Amino acid sequence: HVPVLMILLRIRTRLSRSRSFPALQTASFWSRSSPEERRQRRAELKKELKKGYFADLEDFRKTGGKKFEADDSLLPKQMSKNYPDMKGSTLSGQDVHFPREMVGKTTIVLVSLRAIGQSMCDEYRKTVVDTRLTSSLQLYEISLLENFAFRSIRFWIERNLRKSIQPPERQNHYVCIGDNVEEIKLSLPIENVLLGHAFLVDADGLVRWKAHGAPTEREKKYFVECVTACLAERKK
Repeated sequence: HVPVLMILLRIRTRLSRSRSFPALQTASFWSRSSPEERRQRRAELKKELKKGYFADLEDFRKTGGKKFEADDSLLPKQMSKNYPDMKGSTLSGQDVHFPREMVGKTTIVLVSLRAIGQSMCDEYRKTVVDTRLTSSLQLYEISLLENFAFRSIRFWIERNLRKSIQPPERQNHYVCIGDNVEEIKLSLPIENVLLGHAFLVDADGLVRWKAHGAPTEREKKYFVECVTACLAERKK
């Protein structure tokens, strides 16, 4: 089965190239928007669908995928956007709904779509775990299953993830999501599906800090400082 999986892992993927943080758009967008807005949205999605795995790979070869270094401080609340709506299930079988799970809590969210991105997310996870800050916050790891090929072998993927995501308690906060993935990618945004992405969300569900790709030493320092600052805000 391994060769089949490797072929599936090379299936063309879709990504967002937007550098802004677009307004939250989920399934409710399609039911509440006007026909003209829906036509415009479909046109945007079709444009994004023309981009794929090989563009990401070329970008990764040239730059490592990192477009910029993360900020050294929290984004002000008035400039921050809500974490997008998404539903999934943990490896332990519990249904989760974001951002509902984040209300009243400081949350770190690590998002990946490929194994290489997962390894990058592990660097962010280990950075905070080593500081013992995790006792004061919650940390979720999210695997986005972005196309039919991945969703069709979801059981197989989750079974193998359960073997690698250890200790077992970690599986309570490791989430697989297969619905509305293109919308999620546009909302976060995720510009390169090969990379891992880190988001720091405050108790109001606002994204206050984000990073992508393998963290530099400075980004690790910024990450810890921003987590500490976000926790301090909640105590005020």
